[in-house]
Amino acid sequence: RRLREAEILYSIAAVSIGAESQNSLITRVVRETSDTVGLDHVGVFWTEGEVPTMVASEGLSVKFFEDISFAYGPGVAGWKGIGCPDVYVPDTSEDARVDRKQALKSRVGSYAMLPIHVGGEVVGFLSAAANRSGAIDLGKIETLRVVAGELSQALTRLDQGAAKSSGAMAPKEFYEVVRKGGNGAVVYVEVQRREELAKQHGPLALENAVKKVANRLRQRLPSGG
Repeated sequence: RRLREAEILYSIAAVSIGAESQNSLITRVVRETSDTVGLDHVGVFWTEGEVPTMVASEGLSVKFFEDISFAYGPGVAGWKGIGCPDVYVPDTSEDARVDRKQALKSRVGSYAMLPIHVGGEVVGFLSAAANRSGAIDLGKIETLRVVAGELSQALTRLDQGAAKSSGAMAPKEFYEVVRKGGNGAVVYVEVQRREELAKQHGPLALENAVKKVANRLRQRLPSGG
């Protein structure tokens, strides 16, 4: 899983170079993500306006977010009403938020919907779906969270101009930032008493906790410095 995340982080950094617009960047990232995670659908939607707009999609054409109910109503409007959180549905047949008939009709067994930020504002979401229940497991949802976080950084970087770099970078881009004397930061997280914690809580729980902390740190790094 770590290798998969490292590969996709580097892929996002690599495809960001030369992207002339947010839409072209998103198209590249969606293609790379789809090839890496192996799900039946991966897409990105803008949420400006009343109707979400699909920017890019690989695999099945899925708009399953329309069939999920939230406290303030169904679909994207209801999702916005509760603050645009991560939505993770490992099994659509057992989740009370899901219209089960539509899930069967759409052949969606598991689903994820993760917010995309530009300059601190939610502008869209990453959508992922699989036909089989449980196909989006804890490992894949964490990978998708990393993708959404890095895509947010890349879009913000593109929106603010190439001189303001943040998030994961290709080696050449990182070298150019350092060479030009730009501001930046390298964040290194080391888990103390790793073996003891793994024995007490289990290696999977420890790994998931580390990934959550790393993802939250990544999303809160200042854009452009």
